[in-house]
Amino acid sequence: MEIDSLCANLDIFVEGRALDDNAEVLTKYTSGARGIYW
Repeated sequence: MEIDSLCANLDIFVEGRALDDNAEVLTKYTSGARGIYW
């Protein structure tokens, strides 16, 4: 399957961290399927 489009949100919940510690990704695939990564 190939990704047609995606939307991502990155957050830092623990103050002082240099990198994001939470991510949510919504995907749409060329086949019409949809997915979510958390």
